[in-house]
Amino acid sequence: MRILRLLGRMTAFLAKALRRTEPDSSSHELKNIGKAYRVLQHVTLRYDREQQEIDNLVIGPNGVFHIETKTYSGSLVFHSSGLTHDGREIEDPTGQVYRHQYILESILAEAGVTCDIFGIICFSDPQCTLTGASSAFITCRSDQLLYEIKTKVSNHFLTKAAIDKIVMALEKSGAP
Repeated sequence: MRILRLLGRMTAFLAKALRRTEPDSSSHELKNIGKAYRVLQHVTLRYDREQQEIDNLVIGPNGVFHIETKTYSGSLVFHSSGLTHDGREIEDPTGQVYRHQYILESILAEAGVTCDIFGIICFSDPQCTLTGASSAFITCRSDQLLYEIKTKVSNHFLTKAAIDKIVMALEKSGAP
């Protein structure tokens, strides 16, 4: 039984390591975002007793964008009671993105940073069809990701110094 538990932990560790080394299409798209933006990938943040892993963080003149990438193919439909994949109910990532939003707001408020923070649920499989959207966050396919980020209007313009301060606050809050 101990061996099975050990194998289970090793498998989970290796799966997580592989996810971190295989770029998804949203990470690939973000390589073309431009010099005004900073991109952080596979970021683990900690605040108080809460810890969250965020697939991609983009910090630019128009705010902080936290991106949750999903790799579903097929038909995805957001509706009032959640999300379906090929007609079957699946877990709606909106709750996960709310947790990311909370931890980012907490970290940046403690660092004295005032900025707009936007959550994005990004579906990276080019074969997926997406109908509807999360009621709370930007929802798009990876081929729309740069457009969604660059055209988002913010109430607070961030200078390069402010972007650097945000990156430092996030790095300081990272889990060991």
